[in-house]
Amino acid sequence: MKIDVRIVMVVASFALAITSLPSSIRADEKADPSGVWSIKIAFPGRPANESTLRLEQASDKIIGVMTDFRGRSTPIKDAELKDGQLSFHLTFKAQDREFSFLYKGKITSDSFKGTVKADFGGRKLNFPFDGKRKKEESGTATANLAGTWKLKVPFKSDEIFEPTLKLTQKGSVVSGTYVGQGETRIGEALVLGNEFTFEVAQDRDGKKYRLRYQGKVNGDTIKGSVDYDFDGIIGILDFDGHRIK
Repeated sequence: MKIDVRIVMVVASFALAITSLPSSIRADEKADPSGVWSIKIAFPGRPANESTLRLEQASDKIIGVMTDFRGRSTPIKDAELKDGQLSFHLTFKAQDREFSFLYKGKITSDSFKGTVKADFGGRKLNFPFDGKRKKEESGTATANLAGTWKLKVPFKSDEIFEPTLKLTQKGSVVSGTYVGQGETRIGEALVLGNEFTFEVAQDRDGKKYRLRYQGKVNGDTIKGSVDYDFDGIIGILDFDGHRIK
């Protein structure tokens, strides 16, 4: 059987062209979303808001936290990477209203661009977003949040609330209980790099209580803020805490 030399040359040239593509293009085909991203959302008639998105590949799932320009952190949900498209949901509640956001866009080795579909309590809008990887922050080691923590949350100059956290950790996923007025399991708890977030939700006597803690870990100390919603009474307080050895 004769082999057409011209066909061999064409195939060889094509293979050479593929292997000689720039490394940035080949990396884009298998872009790893893990790392820290700066996300800018363009609102009509307003300056773009910049948020920070932290992502990590945990087994077969993508987990992450979005921190908005006001410093509020919210875990992402239903993250999926398919055919170079990354999508995820964000939801949060305020004053008995739920706000949801669906991010979807093309992700490469250092960019993430697409559209966010927002639902502001029934009012639906679409906005473009532009994300860039923060290379200087990538590769930050995951802080250790496991253990028992004593927190101090000043309500007033002469009134300090001191709840206790009992936490276990596997990678970036955290679980445990919050001991304040009773003992409650925490939810939506993550630690990415040295930043963490978790939620405490209680229903008592027909009333709803919600706490969203977020902050940073520094060895055996933590510090940050807590957004509270005591059955419609909302606000933000600072807190700090230390690990009990």
